[in-house]
Amino acid sequence: MNPMNPAQDHLDMVDLEKIGDEPLLLKRRELTLISERVFQHRGVPNGAWAAARNNFLDVAVLLKAEAVAGLMEIIASPHPVHPDGLGVDISHDGHRIDARHQHALVVGAILGNAIESLLAHTDSATLSVLNVASPRFLAGIVHRLARRGVRVQIVEGENSATFLAQGTIQRTRPSSHGDLVEGITVDPSLWWPIYNASTLALSHVTEISRFHTGNTPSPTPRRLAIT
Repeated sequence: MNPMNPAQDHLDMVDLEKIGDEPLLLKRRELTLISERVFQHRGVPNGAWAAARNNFLDVAVLLKAEAVAGLMEIIASPHPVHPDGLGVDISHDGHRIDARHQHALVVGAILGNAIESLLAHTDSATLSVLNVASPRFLAGIVHRLARRGVRVQIVEGENSATFLAQGTIQRTRPSSHGDLVEGITVDPSLWWPIYNASTLALSHVTEISRFHTGNTPSPTPRRLAIT
């Protein structure tokens, strides 16, 4: 399939003049469904798109509509996932990660996992990430770790960031279902191109497309649960 061109292929699918320019109120469910479709369609593999989706929701808690703009960056990018597949390069005993120029929304969950691993036997850790696109969207890690009792400060650079984490990881992972209950407001001219692009994820027969179109119950319902 040819790369998507949001300006050419999707804006013309919605007549914004008929829809109007009133801000849209998007709740957690809508943000969940659309973001996971975007991540899967743009190359995040099975087993990883759910984590990317949950990371996006954490970003949306803090950045609101700006987080949705991050989804558009992924849609517009010709290579949102590294050509060799989703992954990072780790060095300095796990304290430095090279994101291989992937988008922050794609690798954010990996970085959050790395920080949690560093805090497994200590209450203070530092992690640096290099070659990450749009590091401002790493903010979701702050919210994710706060739910687990850890304070995280991000020192952002150009295509890089350093995380300073302090606290003891809670044994039980608290639920995130209380987040985004009130929803966020998004400009329709931003949301509808993303919505239309996300439907391309349903054009291939996959677990997520079967689940979203209602053709069959998901064979692994627990994988689709949001914790």
